Amino acid sequence: MWLRSSAVEGAASVVGMSLTNFYHESGCCGFRRRVASCRVPRLAKIILIALGVLSVVGVLRVAHAYWNLKVQSAAAERVRADREATFQAELAQYRRVLPIAMPRSEVRKHLESRNVAYAENRGEITVSLGDEPDIFPCDRWGVYVSLEFGRAQPGSDSSPEDLLAAISLKRIGHCL
Repeated sequence: MWLRSSAVEGAASVVGMSLTNFYHESGCCGFRRRVASCRVPRLAKIILIALGVLSVVGVLRVAHAYWNLKVQSAAAERVRADREATFQAELAQYRRVLPIAMPRSEVRKHLESRNVAYAENRGEITVSLGDEPDIFPCDRWGVYVSLEFGRAQPGSDSSPEDLLAAISLKRIGHCL
């Protein structure tokens, strides 16, 4: 407190004016004493009004973005619900046609006879069913039927004799 008042008094004495005039002319109304004739300069008013308007515009933009995100999210959820029914129907069809314990070679023949594109990894065959719509913060997720195989002979690589162990849906994608 002493340091602050002495610094102000020192600044006032350097300029050569009294302490009351220093507060009044430097715009420091209310810092130490309230001067009745102290007014906010015009430029300061303009800056304060501009900052207030920018703040309101910023808040409105954020509110609009949030509302828009909610609308898109609701639409995507409706599409996702419709597609989920389709994905479940296709999964049920694969489960009906491909019995558990079916050899990998017969599963391949079945898929090729129906011209179904598939990808084959070591322990599974995946068939793409489509994509789920993207909802922030996630990208589109691919939906696949996963045909998982157990090893016919333990310790060996995948072979045509491997038996179908499970059929399930998989979703592959990422979120922020």
